[in-house]
Amino acid sequence: MPSRKVFTRALLAACVLLVVAHYAGGVSWGLRAAGGLLIATLVVRWGLASIRPLSTGPKTYAPVDVVEPEGVPVYSCKECGTQVVLLRRGSDKPPRHCGEAMAYAVVPEVPDYVPDDL
Repeated sequence: MPSRKVFTRALLAACVLLVVAHYAGGVSWGLRAAGGLLIATLVVRWGLASIRPLSTGPKTYAPVDVVEPEGVPVYSCKECGTQVVLLRRGSDKPPRHCGEAMAYAVVPEVPDYVPDDL
């Protein structure tokens, strides 16, 4: 069985040949239908390949409440200073902000911030 790369390249080559044949002297309706199916297959395969990396998969374990005896667990963004208080841990990976993983720290207590828009 040929690999996906070979199959995709063959589909792309068939589409290019169809376009060249169309402009060179006309194409029958059967060849147009076959070309349309080739192009549709190529678009669907490209779309699925683009969406596949976005799937996260099933969770490996249930979320767990976080209890730290010495303080409150907080993640901080190194770039802009945004802080996130961790109440439930859903995965072992730290949250991301500004394109980078946030830094983990334990603070004695959560400061009481007054919202700016109230």
